[in-house]
Amino acid sequence: MKQAILILTLVAALGKTTSRAGSAPRKSTAALPGSSPVAQFYYVDDAAALQSLEKNGSRVSLLSPVWIVVDAAGGVRIASDGKVERLAAEHRFKLMPVIVNEDFRLDAARAVLRDEAKMDGLAAQLVRTAETQRWDGLQLDFENLERADRDAYSRFAEKLGAALRPRGMALSVAVPAPVYGIGPVDKRPGEWLPTPRSEGFDYERLAQAASFLTLMAYDQYVMADTPGPIAGIEWVEACVKKVLETVPASKVTLGLPFYHRRWTGNVVTTGSWVEAQAASVKANVAPRADPLHQEPVVRFWEGGVQSIVWFHDAKSLSQRLDLVKRYNLRGFSAWRLGQEDPSVWTETFGGRR
Repeated sequence: MKQAILILTLVAALGKTTSRAGSAPRKSTAALPGSSPVAQFYYVDDAAALQSLEKNGSRVSLLSPVWIVVDAAGGVRIASDGKVERLAAEHRFKLMPVIVNEDFRLDAARAVLRDEAKMDGLAAQLVRTAETQRWDGLQLDFENLERADRDAYSRFAEKLGAALRPRGMALSVAVPAPVYGIGPVDKRPGEWLPTPRSEGFDYERLAQAASFLTLMAYDQYVMADTPGPIAGIEWVEACVKKVLETVPASKVTLGLPFYHRRWTGNVVTTGSWVEAQAASVKANVAPRADPLHQEPVVRFWEGGVQSIVWFHDAKSLSQRLDLVKRYNLRGFSAWRLGQEDPSVWTETFGGRR
């Protein structure tokens, strides 16, 4: 997502949102053209995210807050945030809210995917809401699906995309990383294997239904017993190559992580770049760029327990944006605003909208 002039897309994640009732609909601009570059930023409702949006909103072109949640009964909660709406009006960036299954629970997704009437009703409701609110589109982000859900999820995307397009709105779909490697963290894997979590996603069919796919190329290592990079460069490239076997490059945005992940004993936590730097300073240990994964890491001991913190800064994110350029991808998608290395706005985005 470190590319010179890319459009910013903020995705507001499942946070506390407030109704916008009584306020006038924002004047809509044209929906994303099929060939326009995309820079997607995920946004959660916290002080750091809002502060970043307020400071950098003039450089934002597309904001995608997660305002739509499908629950385990197949019901839907739709909300918006007045603060974000006002910033959108002030800075004239587009809005493409996100639809998620609650807490990424499989039963919440299946409540809709296994009931055709609910699926049709939800699609119709979403389109009506998007049209009334004058949003520029929607992003679909159901996660933790299984192979048995593959066809139904594709049908849902097809229904939604087909209903949005004639109304001048776009659909995008977030998809998980397709491969993983086996072996020690400090060695190159002999081969890249398909991830079980990708089995529920027909990348080719979803891409045909949408304007673009967001490839979530992060969370490479998450287990408590295996500290490792969030998005090692070779793994990220392997993910891109695999997706491009069935999806045109013009329909792929590369997911990029702004956050850190910390392993302390058997406890794994995540947080911001600022928090990673604070931990490094407190321990008086400087981070180093891992030569294999091209991702910063800091290791230190505290109270007899080792901590290992992997994170991304402006340089490592720029290296991943080089993949966007090299493979002619549609753009990038970053999780999440408010967690970034502040220097990305000058060193990565060059201060340009």
